[in-house]
Amino acid sequence: MDAMRLSTLLLCLFLASVSAVGKLKNIDDLKNVGYGKPFPRHGLQLLFWFAQQVDRADQNVIHMNSDFNPKGNFGFHEFKNYEEILPNISIRGVQYYSVGNLNYKYPDKHKYPEGKKLPCYVRKYYNKEKPLNNMDRLMISVNPNSPKTVYSVYITAHINNSGEFDHDATYEIDSSLINNIKRINQPYDGKEECKRCYNFLKRTGYTGDVPFTVNSFCNQQLHSLTAGFQIEFSESIFCHDLEFDHFTTRINGFDAGLELYTEDGYACARLYIKKTFTNWQNDFYYSWVGFYKGPEEANDKYSTHQYAVKFQKGEEDNTKDYDIYEYQSSLAIAPGVQIRFLLDKNYNYVLAKTTPWAGPETEMMSPSDFDSLAPSNTDISSYGNAVIPVEIKGFDAGLRLYGEDGRASARLYIKKTFSDWQDYFSDSWVGFYKGKEIANGEYYTYRYVVHFEKEEGHLTDYDVFKYQSSLLIAPGVQIRFLLNKNLNTELARTLPWEAELI
Repeated sequence: MDAMRLSTLLLCLFLASVSAVGKLKNIDDLKNVGYGKPFPRHGLQLLFWFAQQVDRADQNVIHMNSDFNPKGNFGFHEFKNYEEILPNISIRGVQYYSVGNLNYKYPDKHKYPEGKKLPCYVRKYYNKEKPLNNMDRLMISVNPNSPKTVYSVYITAHINNSGEFDHDATYEIDSSLINNIKRINQPYDGKEECKRCYNFLKRTGYTGDVPFTVNSFCNQQLHSLTAGFQIEFSESIFCHDLEFDHFTTRINGFDAGLELYTEDGYACARLYIKKTFTNWQNDFYYSWVGFYKGPEEANDKYSTHQYAVKFQKGEEDNTKDYDIYEYQSSLAIAPGVQIRFLLDKNYNYVLAKTTPWAGPETEMMSPSDFDSLAPSNTDISSYGNAVIPVEIKGFDAGLRLYGEDGRASARLYIKKTFSDWQDYFSDSWVGFYKGKEIANGEYYTYRYVVHFEKEEGHLTDYDVFKYQSSLLIAPGVQIRFLLNKNLNTELARTLPWEAELI
């Protein structure tokens, strides 16, 4: 009898843990929970994409189409459920897999993010420096040896600017909802999938100002999604067949593209060469990519350059149809930096030029992420969102890491009512660190906060002070605020620069 009671109790506890995750059964349920909203989040697009991979969804299992395989595609990777946001799996051989990290790289296998293989309507607005772009995830339970049978589907999201998942934003997706999503606007063909996705977004209440950047390489039209969600679709929808995002520029007249990116704090270039363009080295024998500090620079006023045929080839199978070649320049990345593709030594033959590098300084600081440093009635568009400001504990002040001219820099926000801050912070300093694991005393460089330079006229309620260090901005860089010379008096530390979520 005791054994039976124990079994019953264990079963109840298991069911309670399962029921702790709410289940969404229809589109209205999905609309009401707020998952994947507002712009520029991508979770709803991710869920729509997954539903298109489903052959049929029964009450107990979901049958995927013949091309689906989470092991090695689209950035799917095993999810260990360490935070226990999902129920424990009781089916032998079944594991959780996660997808949705647009910058996920398979360890020791691929140099480029596998998330790039997701369709453009999922990854269109991805930017590593904007946490909202990449916080949503979709989880499935599946036996990797039988990937066509999925036992459960979940949606979740990271807590903003954190590597932790939000238990309150985790839901199971019922098979009936999968079927509802899959049937939206059928019949259809592949060219209409983007339009169907945005019809789905409209029904789920996805809102926000969404500027659809014109990109000739994607053969796009300019579209605008307003708060009222007014959508107009043309025959050439913003999606495309090429495996590029809107950061890539077409090299006019050729099956090739050019992309500006950054690595280790330097401006870098990628060339995308279509695999059918077999004689590209002959056509581009004299072609070169110039690196410029700003779009106003004349074509012959480059900071450095490299011939296209000397670019280094990346890993194989990075995209389905294109080979990728890379070059890292000696020019520090900074707002305004641009690269251009010139056909030959004639400076007038510019076949492509990228959009100038925006950098963190042109992005918005989100008031919801740091209410105390987001006064109303003021323009804060000049403040970046690469790493959100953090509160200096115990004081009306905040600290933010940003990049300027390729160097790690710090901004100090002092509330104007905190008039005697220099007395309190007379011995306070900001340390610059190459990584979060480094001890407080092992800083690369530092600066006393009373020696920071004041910026004028930015915020209504706060004075802003800044300092540019000698440390090159790079992934992992972090700054910390210490009250005095005692290394145990740390009051604030920022997230590491470009910290990636799992």
